[in-house]
Amino acid sequence: MLFDLDGPLLVDGTTTARQGVAAMIDALHKLGIVVGAVSSSGSVGDRCGRSGLAIDGVYEAPRCGKKGSGDYVKAFCKDNGFEPHNCLTVWDDVYGFREGINGPTLAFHAEWGGGRSAYGIRLEKPVELLQYLDVFFLKEALWFAKLDGTDGAGRSVTVRGLIDGNGAGSEAIRRAVFKTLKERQDVRVNGVSMPMFLLTHMLTSAYLDGLLTSGRDQVLWQIYPGHSPASTPPPLIQASFQHMNLFRSKASVKGRYGLNRMIDAKQSHTERIADNRQAVKFINQMNSVALIPGTNVRGKRVYVIDDFTTEGYSLEAARQFFYAAGARSVHLFSFGKYGSRYHVEVPSDGVAVSPYNLTTYREADFHEAQKHMQLDTHALDEFVASLERLKDTTIRTKLLESSPVGD
Repeated sequence: MLFDLDGPLLVDGTTTARQGVAAMIDALHKLGIVVGAVSSSGSVGDRCGRSGLAIDGVYEAPRCGKKGSGDYVKAFCKDNGFEPHNCLTVWDDVYGFREGINGPTLAFHAEWGGGRSAYGIRLEKPVELLQYLDVFFLKEALWFAKLDGTDGAGRSVTVRGLIDGNGAGSEAIRRAVFKTLKERQDVRVNGVSMPMFLLTHMLTSAYLDGLLTSGRDQVLWQIYPGHSPASTPPPLIQASFQHMNLFRSKASVKGRYGLNRMIDAKQSHTERIADNRQAVKFINQMNSVALIPGTNVRGKRVYVIDDFTTEGYSLEAARQFFYAAGARSVHLFSFGKYGSRYHVEVPSDGVAVSPYNLTTYREADFHEAQKHMQLDTHALDEFVASLERLKDTTIRTKLLESSPVGD
């Protein structure tokens, strides 16, 4: 953990520790977490020592230069031998947030420090950092389903499934997840918003997996479109992406940017329920979606999120379109994954995917390779247990919120 010294740890310009900070640092040390402090004003070591706070390392000018460059984060990570995704940062102003994301790390905003910033995950008091760590960051199994590799064209295949399609073994969670993702309801379990619980776990797993810290360029978040042009993503999840102040990110907005459903497609889960599995095909997705003209992803990182996946047809369609449009990388996620099978698709020789135009493709236009994702059922147990722990926290009603102040 790397903290800004003035504000999050000490009263500005003094050696007086903020209320609750000493207990927070003690708890971090008991968890085996290294704690560092940053100041661009100098005299960090002397002030830390006189404050009585047990700081493991201090980082100050001129060694690390101007705050906002990311150099403080890089020095902290280098000194302790870990990558940026093994580090979290806490700031109380915009300049600190810039230092965090240029690290690049996930940043929190310490409201108790008194600084103004609309960026970073909101923390009202030090104990809330410990709550986030306990519920979302200190998990051993990041994903239920995982696949890494390349396809026949040499393009990267990175797929993750947060939990299974059956609510991680909990009927209450299964019903809540289905109502959230299929019926577009803000369902609550133990007083916790299921859309935000799912999204927070998805983002923290992606971060801890190192999938969000591979560069400092802007990324595009894409929620895979529903089966009809009239359908919309779950409102809370869509709104969270549109207003997310955590990364240099752009969220696709239905009808304006990103991947869009152009014509109705068969709804996969209803076809499977009706035992009409032969009607569920990859080509149905390719022939009903396209990128909206003006969507520029050339050289960018794209992150696609679908609600559930069984064979991976929707996610693979997204991968084809974004790579055809020049994306640098395409990462694929689903909240729920049924089984281990995943079909990796590659255009046949002579077939060029047209990313911005609705096109009629034939099944012969693509080659399919069936893969099996690596499954970890421990992720299901941890997911259920984390929901139980979250109900007794103060962060449960404000997951991933940014502070309600301007910068």
